[in-house]
Amino acid sequence: MNEPARISGTTRNLVAFEEEMAIQAVDSLPIFYRWAWDIIEPGTPLEWGWHHDAICEHLEAVSRGEIRRLSIELPTGFTKSISCAVMWPAWQWAREPHWRLLCSTHSHTLSKRDSGKRRDIIVDSDYRRLFASGWALSVSRGHSGDAPQRWALSDDQSEKVFFKNTRGGHMVALSVGSSVTGHRGDTVITDDLLDVQRAYSEPERQRALDHFERVLPTRANDLRTARWIHVGQRTHVNDPSSVAREWGFEVLCLPLEYDPKRSCVTVLGWEDPRTVAGESLDPNRIGPDELSFLKMTLGSRDFETQQNQNPQPDEGGIIKRAWVDQRERYGELPAVVVEKGEWCISVDPKAGSKNPKSAYAVVQVWVRHKATFWLVDQRRGRWSFVETTVELKAMALRWPRATRKLVEAKGDGLAIVEVLSEQVPGVVPIKVGSGDGEKTERLRAVSPIFEAGNVRLPVEFPSASDDNSVETWLHELVGVPGVVFMDQVDTTTQMLNHWRARAFRRIDETKRKDKPRRRESRGFDRLARLSGRNNS
Repeated sequence: MNEPARISGTTRNLVAFEEEMAIQAVDSLPIFYRWAWDIIEPGTPLEWGWHHDAICEHLEAVSRGEIRRLSIELPTGFTKSISCAVMWPAWQWAREPHWRLLCSTHSHTLSKRDSGKRRDIIVDSDYRRLFASGWALSVSRGHSGDAPQRWALSDDQSEKVFFKNTRGGHMVALSVGSSVTGHRGDTVITDDLLDVQRAYSEPERQRALDHFERVLPTRANDLRTARWIHVGQRTHVNDPSSVAREWGFEVLCLPLEYDPKRSCVTVLGWEDPRTVAGESLDPNRIGPDELSFLKMTLGSRDFETQQNQNPQPDEGGIIKRAWVDQRERYGELPAVVVEKGEWCISVDPKAGSKNPKSAYAVVQVWVRHKATFWLVDQRRGRWSFVETTVELKAMALRWPRATRKLVEAKGDGLAIVEVLSEQVPGVVPIKVGSGDGEKTERLRAVSPIFEAGNVRLPVEFPSASDDNSVETWLHELVGVPGVVFMDQVDTTTQMLNHWRARAFRRIDETKRKDKPRRRESRGFDRLARLSGRNNS
């Protein structure tokens, strides 16, 4: 006769402990968070911090309807996506299985990743036994523990990025640029809509803003009760988080370094518990050494934006006037620079209209000596095609040492390159992208040259005029991207990026030249052995 299986006292205790934990977890997101952690992060210890409590407290307030629109600003690496886009939705279904969610990020890959983690929790056998069955909710409400099966995932819609349950709830994973037709939800979660690596690209930033401002607001089932959680690190002064602030979202801002002047206090009466300026959000994980490393690798501006949630404006943010003014303006070029330097003319052609609203054509003369770039002269105007070619020829005659002429090979520049190549030696076509976003990125790429003080300016251009002066050039430079025209800046970055690329090529060529030719040496030694001779 078979005896019934025996359950050890230890197992009974573990089951009883888990069931008691589940009963509490129905009403406590922090407890549910700890309970579910091993399902999605097996083998990785959960390092709980006070920021977890703060996030959970505000997410619970959203569930209760005390906060309808919440924006959480937090540095990367502090489990913000797991907290808001994984744990909270799974907890919501344990309480409200009819609840419908739309969750969007900047890329399909991330949306699919987080949706997969949500689903992993929901299909877990213990989740189904304790939460999907309604058992934990019933017991927590004082009802019988023998609750029937309340819900399960629907067989007809159970994909990783879109799944439903048998109580009418669904969870849909979206991304910026993806189709939202046919999808609606009771709650929208937007998680890092703007990729930090593309935050300074105007087109990419506008795509994220359009998704946030124009697409998602129309996807709510009922605007009177809809809830919206926006979460992400700050990436730009004009990112989706800035719009959330303008729209009156309740903001939970947790900078990596505490700033008493920006200490966060929310409608719940919660306030940042730190009191010492500069105190880390998590001193155990991000101490002084880690802070120094982040500041060194990110730079002061990106560190302040991404880590301290304090985005710096672009006006004067890319190139600071102090960087250019740190070197005294020269009256006459040093003789060694004139004789030993590499001279260059850079041209941004804009042929056609004399309209005051039209862009300028620009011709600049530069000389590089060692690591320093000297701006020598500039002419700019709203010239016709013929006038542009005449101005370039005149500048080449005035500065005959500038044998290399860089011409933007786009639009009118293509025709100018073709014409001048037959008339003026040294014309080099430069292929570049279009749009203010790419122009800004090209300036950002050479910003370390300005920051290091390696750009020298004359007291005034020899070809100066009322609308063409060193101050005009400087005003446009430090004003990007808040200026109407970027033609002088574009001409400057064309030259600096060209020399920068040449420097990198020389470094690569030097490395290849210095690398020992081992294969040839081994082959010679082998031939010597076969012929009975040594290589001495």
